[in-house]
Amino acid sequence: MHRGGDEVITMLNTDFGPNPIPDQAWFAEVKRLGHAGFMTTLTAWATVQPWPGAAVAFDRALTAGMWIAAYARPPEGWEAGVLGLGSLADKLRFVDLDVEPEPDGEHHPLFDEQVMGLVGLGQRPVIYAYAGEFVQAMGYDPGVRFATLPLHDRGIRTIASLPTGMGQKPMVPFNGWNGRWTRRKVWQCRDPYVVGGIECSLNVVDRRWL
Repeated sequence: MHRGGDEVITMLNTDFGPNPIPDQAWFAEVKRLGHAGFMTTLTAWATVQPWPGAAVAFDRALTAGMWIAAYARPPEGWEAGVLGLGSLADKLRFVDLDVEPEPDGEHHPLFDEQVMGLVGLGQRPVIYAYAGEFVQAMGYDPGVRFATLPLHDRGIRTIASLPTGMGQKPMVPFNGWNGRWTRRKVWQCRDPYVVGGIECSLNVVDRRWL
């Protein structure tokens, strides 16, 4: 929801779960509700293979007048996922490297090469992570190694109102993020958030950074 005086705009994030990609009317409704951005996965669930549905969903989001962003989960799927979008990759505002525990129980850590690889493809890398799980997913404690990178922080709010700025609580310090200064630029603040039967998460994005 884009409220004129606020520092943030909203973005919906979904992989559509067991549902098919909805028709154009669903994306139009997301836009009508005031959400400026749309994000979905680059890769098929639990694989590093490109998800063909990403291009379909992004095309419909763009047609509805939203901007788009993407995530690679696990992070090593970044290259195949971005290249699988073809020319649509040029429309992405940023790409998340998603660092969280995976269902296979293996570590899927973040590497500098992944970050620089995205930059080499003309993309804007962001780290999706959350306190309590980042070190587990990495398999070691990287300290502040990645703290200068923009953070997409999962910090669910229990109150109804949406944050109007990145500095509002909840903000838990971890791995060099969310201290007296923060690189949090995207905040996953509500989950689930359901639109037309599709379970999503609701994020706020620092519009000055975007």
